[in-house]
Amino acid sequence: YRDLLADLAGEIARIANFLEIERSDEAFAGITEACRFETAKKNADRIVGDMSQSFRAGNQTFFHRGTNGRWRDVLREEDLSLYRQAMDRLPLDLARWLENGGPVA
Repeated sequence: YRDLLADLAGEIARIANFLEIERSDEAFAGITEACRFETAKKNADRIVGDMSQSFRAGNQTFFHRGTNGRWRDVLREEDLSLYRQAMDRLPLDLARWLENGGPVA
C-alpha cells in the first residue's frame, strides 16, 4: 500500500507490464483515477458493497484515511515490543520491505 501511495501511476504501470497488458494513455489515466483513494472512498458503496456489519461506520470506516502506520498509535507498548521481536527474526531485506514497501529483489 505504501508503494501505491508513493507512486500510484507507476505501480499500476508496473503491474500492467508484468501481466503484459497493453493500454492506451487514456485507459491508463482512467484506471489511475479510479484507483485513487479519494475516488474509491467516494464510490465505496459501489466498490465494496455494504460494510456496516463489519465496520461501525460502514464504508466510511473501511475507507478511513488512506494512510499507513496508524496502527502504531493504537497498539500498546507490549504489542509494539512483540512486533519488533517478530521483525528482528526476519531477514533485514524482508523486514525493510514489510515496513517500507519498494521493489522486491
